[in-house]
Amino acid sequence: MSLEKYLAAFAKLKVATVNGKPAPNKATLLLALIDLVAAGEISSRKFPHSDALEGAFLDRWIKHVGARKPNLHYPIYHLQTDGFWKLHLKPGQRINMRGNSPTSLRTIKEALLHYEIARDLWEVLTSSEANRQALRAVLLEQYFGDLKPEEEYSNPYTIQLDAAELVLTEYRKGSSKSTFTRATRNQLFAKSVLQNYRHTCAISRTKVEYQGKFPLLDAAHIVPHSEGQQDSLTNGLALTPTLHRAFDRGLISIDNDYRVLLADLKESAIATWRLDEFVHQKILLPEDKKYHPSLTHLKAHRERWGFE
Repeated sequence: MSLEKYLAAFAKLKVATVNGKPAPNKATLLLALIDLVAAGEISSRKFPHSDALEGAFLDRWIKHVGARKPNLHYPIYHLQTDGFWKLHLKPGQRINMRGNSPTSLRTIKEALLHYEIARDLWEVLTSSEANRQALRAVLLEQYFGDLKPEEEYSNPYTIQLDAAELVLTEYRKGSSKSTFTRATRNQLFAKSVLQNYRHTCAISRTKVEYQGKFPLLDAAHIVPHSEGQQDSLTNGLALTPTLHRAFDRGLISIDNDYRVLLADLKESAIATWRLDEFVHQKILLPEDKKYHPSLTHLKAHRERWGFE
């Protein structure tokens, strides 16, 4: 009975209409919650806010909604009107509001004690994967009608780079728009850079098919984030861990023709790191030219380490 109840409830969420279509915010949050329950990241129907929740919401938003600004605070707050989701606040705390909506995700996180999922919905979510798939399917059909349900499972690691770039460049350290945590943005940067390079090291061209929780390729910043708060895809390189460390320590760099440069090292160091095999070799470039490594960032790296 409860599954049928929530199939009907999920199909008729109280949402606004945007350009003639139901707003996707609540559906995206629910898909994220289902993912986290399935992965064991949420193990109780009462749970605190987490980076995992932000990351799961961003993954779903980028995958299904695309290049539009994600505002997680709206669905987190307004999902309460559907009767199966509740925010419990710390004693004496309140959420800052503008009209009928919270002003930011930050004000929710500061006031929040924990979230609560209704008991009968929790039983549906935790009883079987078949239940979770049925709930996903109704959300996808109702709020993302141009997506076939089976496509949702086709490649869970594929994301829309344009949408990811929007998030990565909009939310920067110190910005009033920094809604998501640094850890959440780090995760998105890593996923996006690895996809941009087709899960292949830009220098050695080693391709790593594994794309799970612990990727075997690194997403390296060309200009350190601490210096420029640059999480743009043009400031990223996919590198093996060894080459990532060599790049970060100035043992290698890249010229304006995208060819590898080698620092003036002792023969023993060159032999240890096996870097000479890559000298003057052109790196692998992303398919989309707009996401090629920034020549400005590469120049800054060369200047930092004395290559010019």
